[in-house]
Amino acid sequence: MERLVGFDAREMWVDPTASWSEKRRADYLFRPDVQKPLSTDTVVWPSVFDLNENGRPPGCFGHQDLCDKLTDVQAPLASVQPGRCYVIAITVFTGSTSELQEWDELAPTTTPAARDSSWTFLGFDVSDQWLLSGLSNCGFLPEVEDVSGLRAQWGPQLNQYHLFDSFDAATAFKDLSNVRVQEHAPFFVFGLWLVQENV
Repeated sequence: MERLVGFDAREMWVDPTASWSEKRRADYLFRPDVQKPLSTDTVVWPSVFDLNENGRPPGCFGHQDLCDKLTDVQAPLASVQPGRCYVIAITVFTGSTSELQEWDELAPTTTPAARDSSWTFLGFDVSDQWLLSGLSNCGFLPEVEDVSGLRAQWGPQLNQYHLFDSFDAATAFKDLSNVRVQEHAPFFVFGLWLVQENV
């Protein structure tokens, strides 16, 4: 079951070599060769509004760093967007009715309430309920983890955005994350969707 969680505008102008040093890539990425990782997580992929001195748009009362109304994201972009950005939607995939009900309590109903078929799929992220990504913001522990083995297993399954194209692979990684990063469990599979590109 898929539920819309919210909307945001994410930067596409920041030079990834400036925001992703070789050390940061080595510490966090399963595919260090990915040029610009995208994510639910604003630490990984910053929001336009977090980079603007005016902060979040008025009326933005969504889940975590998201807005519940798409128009609340789109309306202020002309005045705050200094470069290319993606307006995105984030959906969560739940495995049971009770889990869906939990999300109904966590996140307000969005407008629109369902994903539009015209939106472009970017990939699946695996994150906790605060949208912290287990895929790109939970560092490796080389003293207890086989980092090379983890990269060999999961890296080839990631696309150009450091996201999963396969829902089954994302679900398997969710199960791994629940064990690997227990302090942030439970993790969920989130879909990232490109609503519009602003240049």
